[in-house]
Amino acid sequence: MTHYAITDGLLGLVALWGTALLLFRTGRAVNLRSPQILAAFGLLTIALAALTGTLRFLTANHDLLKPLHLALSEMGGVVGSLWILFGLLRLRRSLPLPLVVQYGQPPLIFAAALFAGQTQWVILISGLCLLAGQLDSLIGLFRQGHAAPGTWMLVSLLSIVAAFAGEALFPDMPSYAWHHYHGLMAVWALALVLSVKGQSEPR
Repeated sequence: MTHYAITDGLLGLVALWGTALLLFRTGRAVNLRSPQILAAFGLLTIALAALTGTLRFLTANHDLLKPLHLALSEMGGVVGSLWILFGLLRLRRSLPLPLVVQYGQPPLIFAAALFAGQTQWVILISGLCLLAGQLDSLIGLFRQGHAAPGTWMLVSLLSIVAAFAGEALFPDMPSYAWHHYHGLMAVWALALVLSVKGQSEPR
């Protein structure tokens, strides 16, 4: 099963690189009010899940790390998706939600999903919300003539759609489905970062 670490590791490294790039893109101290920081923290949750999965498959502690890997993956699916969504929305418009709510609401939603035993449904809803947010961002970027970040957002959107579609198309081919999903998610993360890093919050 060590081959599962290949694409999981690729996703983890790309997401970690994207996190660092967005956090320190100006060379100044981290500004929690920046929309890019919300997106960076979202990517960080995905990086933690993917890198934990990489360790899980590269070491003899497969069973020991499995619960942690699954928990972090679920957290990334909810908290990571919603933090990235809020970051994308704030790059297009002002949100009526206070900053503390933008940071605090996704973890609370995830905790409530765990308590109610509805984690998979909340992951699905969060993923669909992220898709809608990326589509909104894509339309806005091209309407404003921002061709380069718009093109990267298009690549990112197509990659995540293909990744989600693969989950439904290849349920009986776990090895293929695993690499298909994580490979496309790595492309998604790379293109997302390249789109987001050059954008600025509306004034």
